[in-house]
Amino acid sequence: MTAIINDEASRVRTQVQSQPGRALTFDGVNDYVLFGSAVIPNTADFSICFWMNSSGSVSGCVISQYVGGDAERWGINANLSGNISWFSGGSFSALTTSGTTNSWQHVVVQRSGTAVTVYINGCLDLSITNGNGIKNTPTVLGSFGFPASTPYGGKLHDFRIYDRI
Repeated sequence: MTAIINDEASRVRTQVQSQPGRALTFDGVNDYVLFGSAVIPNTADFSICFWMNSSGSVSGCVISQYVGGDAERWGINANLSGNISWFSGGSFSALTTSGTTNSWQHVVVQRSGTAVTVYINGCLDLSITNGNGIKNTPTVLGSFGFPASTPYGGKLHDFRIYDRI
């Protein structure tokens, strides 16, 4: 997978190719990865899986397709304690599992029809109905939309997006 990494402070845009054994590090200030288009289908089922290691220094967005004020915006957020939540429309669905910081967690998010399920380290942690659609806007890692808003602080590794469950 190839994407663009942006560091707004230095105005550096770097094209990156995924590399086995190497995690992307986000500073929690202004780093994000911008895909040129929406990579999450707006009507079809999908799965997202990744390893994350939150720094605990900032509450931020791991991945999003976001347009401010739009009911079809969505994102996956990590708070200061490493707890993960699904954001859709204008509300968060907090997870029940205690999050961790400075250690790796495996996260899987699946959408099938209007059902959204989230697994943390292989255990079902959240199951909700999400009637909102998904906006067909560019996908961003490390931020709610772009330029960087609510930036993520920590590491992401082995990030995968599937157009199936």
